[in-house]
Amino acid sequence: MGHGGQAVIISEIEKMGSSRYFEIGADYQGEIITWLDRYLEPAPVIMKYVAFEITDELLLKKILTSGKRKQAVWEVDTFFAPFPVQEKKGERPYFPKTFLILDSKTGLILGHEMVKDISEEGYHCIQCLTDLMVDSKIPSRILVERDETYHLNKMMFVIKLNYFTWKKSMQLAHNSPCQRGYVQAGTG
Repeated sequence: MGHGGQAVIISEIEKMGSSRYFEIGADYQGEIITWLDRYLEPAPVIMKYVAFEITDELLLKKILTSGKRKQAVWEVDTFFAPFPVQEKKGERPYFPKTFLILDSKTGLILGHEMVKDISEEGYHCIQCLTDLMVDSKIPSRILVERDETYHLNKMMFVIKLNYFTWKKSMQLAHNSPCQRGYVQAGTG
């Protein structure tokens, strides 16, 4: 089901690792105890990511006609807020997911969004990004660090726009310091 001209797409990625672990255990047969030790392979972890695709053709045209900023590079990330939120008294508190857009050159925050469940409300993050593109032109590159962030946003532009470069980065220049500042501001 789509939200605001967006379709939801689920991506599954299987992460295979060769990280074996060592297990020590005991085998009981009556009063006889036999100690066993062995290396085991963990079961593969299957990560599920949600992606939102823009289906609103008018919005796509607005973004495309907003122009392109040749030197602009944005850093986009998602992470849990460092503090719990309780919306109503008596409800269980939760840690909201924060979506952040930064200018890579200046480190300025260009946009942000907080959601309870990114798989249900991730379209708010996409709306934040598309509004920024309509208002301040399309950047030449968008850098992301986490797989979740990459998959949340990639379908929106890779399929429809194909107008700028998405780059998965191991470490973003500004997101980590910004998150540390965010943590200090949120808990201080």
